[in-house]
Amino acid sequence: MKFEWDEAKNRANYAKHGVSFEVACKIFDDPLVVYLFDRIVDGEERWQAVGKALTLPLLVVAHAGRARMMRRSSGLSQRDRLPLTKGDAMNKNEIPSLDEQIANMKQKEDKDIDFSDIPEILDWTDAVRGKFYRPLKKHVTLRLDADVLEWFKHKHPKYQTAINSALRQYIHSHQ
Repeated sequence: MKFEWDEAKNRANYAKHGVSFEVACKIFDDPLVVYLFDRIVDGEERWQAVGKALTLPLLVVAHAGRARMMRRSSGLSQRDRLPLTKGDAMNKNEIPSLDEQIANMKQKEDKDIDFSDIPEILDWTDAVRGKFYRPLKKHVTLRLDADVLEWFKHKHPKYQTAINSALRQYIHSHQ
């Protein structure tokens, strides 16, 4: 996925919470991230997400659910998945490196976390897993038995997706 944000808002978010949008967007790489619809502000869906970002145990992120913000971008390597930025060019001295941000966040105590921008939600029963998760796809050559391939092609118009799902289910059942 590619992300767009206002750079002034990114700097303000870092100043207030110690988390840049560059770190926050890493939560979308977590296949187990849990999303909960929060509210609508100015006609825009707002969501809360809880998941892992880089080496942080958990991160709570409030984000907009706009389709244009969460565009899927196929064919990009993990290295190419850098965020798009809008606004002023960022002064590198204003926001520390990802490693420095992670180290600073790990030192924070729970009582020091500022949740004033997002309402506290105690009931997560309507939360969904994976709503915005889009794993990177990698092109491979794979040899399958002819009958297996024909079965998937016959049963599923998107047979490659079905094969991927079957493999993912196998992985989850054997962990």
